[in-house]
Amino acid sequence: MGVYLDDVIGWSAAVEELSALMHHDHVSQGYRGPVLLVPLVESRPVRLLARQLQTTTLWPGVDLFDTWIAAFPEAHPTPLTNAVIDAHQALQCLSGLVYLATLRDTTPLHQSVADEAARRFQEAHRIIAEFPLGDPVISTIVDFLGSLARRVQSEIDEDVTIRDPGVPNLAVALAEGVTGQPADDYEELVFLITVALQWDISPERAAQLLAAADD
Repeated sequence: MGVYLDDVIGWSAAVEELSALMHHDHVSQGYRGPVLLVPLVESRPVRLLARQLQTTTLWPGVDLFDTWIAAFPEAHPTPLTNAVIDAHQALQCLSGLVYLATLRDTTPLHQSVADEAARRFQEAHRIIAEFPLGDPVISTIVDFLGSLARRVQSEIDEDVTIRDPGVPNLAVALAEGVTGQPADDYEELVFLITVALQWDISPERAAQLLAAADD
């Protein structure tokens, strides 16, 4: 099911409303296959925002979208968003390894994973830096990821002169956000991806979205 929207910012509310309207009780109504929900912005799908509705629960729907890709117009390319997600996930991995080290001894395998995550972050950061840095959205993203990288580095270094004890471990904070607990880091990640997606579709609209958030 394609949903026409003016921009990606309206997708969260739209998908929640559709989920409520398409409520299905599998006990009384029997089995229903997963329903694919896809935002159509400027008449083209935004693949990364595809959702799969199973009974009343929403799940990521990228894999299901790919099975139906021929039924939709060509999806928006999302090079900036892909790089932003790669960079953030690499930092999540590094932070998660730091937290793991507080629970158990690590091994050379963990160091290998950390080295690969650091390489992935550097590559993703390089890709983002190739976008026009004079653009307010790109500049904000570069600054945000740079600040986040320094925070994760402070977790790794355990340097009390750098690390703010009031700032939680990044990976732990994100895990809390995923489970529905209040977490600024999770909300910031959602907004970061939303702005990056909007930039991939319309840099001008993304700049307006960013400016509105700063007001």
